[in-house]
Amino acid sequence: KPVSNQIVVDWDWPENETEPFIIPYGERSFSIERTYLDDEPSGTPQDEQVIIAYDAEVWPNLDIGHILGKRAGATVTVRNVAPVIESLSITDSAGLELGIDVLTAPTGGQIRLEALFTDPGIPDTQTATINWGDGTVEPSTSFDQFSDANGGFTGRVQHSHIYTNAGIYDVVFAVEDDDGGQSLSARQIEIVAARGGGGGGLCSLGPTTASAWQAGDLWLLLAFITSMGLWRMHRRQDAVT
Repeated sequence: KPVSNQIVVDWDWPENETEPFIIPYGERSFSIERTYLDDEPSGTPQDEQVIIAYDAEVWPNLDIGHILGKRAGATVTVRNVAPVIESLSITDSAGLELGIDVLTAPTGGQIRLEALFTDPGIPDTQTATINWGDGTVEPSTSFDQFSDANGGFTGRVQHSHIYTNAGIYDVVFAVEDDDGGQSLSARQIEIVAARGGGGGGLCSLGPTTASAWQAGDLWLLLAFITSMGLWRMHRRQDAVT
């Protein structure tokens, strides 16, 4: 007398991606779950998978069951899921994040974009683009650093850009997998005209926008002004005497 039934599920018939499991003999129902890691073949937004289940009696002292040939089947649609952008930041040449640490950045300075992304489709590969908003669109093949999320890893992006004109720019980062799933993330930044040296005054001392000054710069400026004032007072006293 058989002791149990072995149910064999072929999740991707006729590719024979089978999974066996045991249910007590005489049971008339069972439940089993599966997460598809990718829709196959790649390059499509969705694909149909045929699932076939058949049973086999398991007899005592036998490692394998006797196939009874009773089968049931169904067709499911497996849809691709787009990558997920986990984080995005844009910083100036000092490493300060625009819109959070500082409000603006000067023209001619290096602007750096960094991003992290994942993809629930573990076998998927990804590419990316950055639209800097000034007419420059760059693919991931030209990034300073790019690694995709294939194999369940976290994808990483680092790339820099220099703005030559002042203005408000919408920077758009896009990542797309090999099945056409795409995710976007955007930041708006403001670039102001940099004031060069020469002509005297504070312009020759360095940054002129409030957002560009650091604490060390302010102390240096105050020390310079104070020392100049004392020097002038000393010269005036010499002239009087």
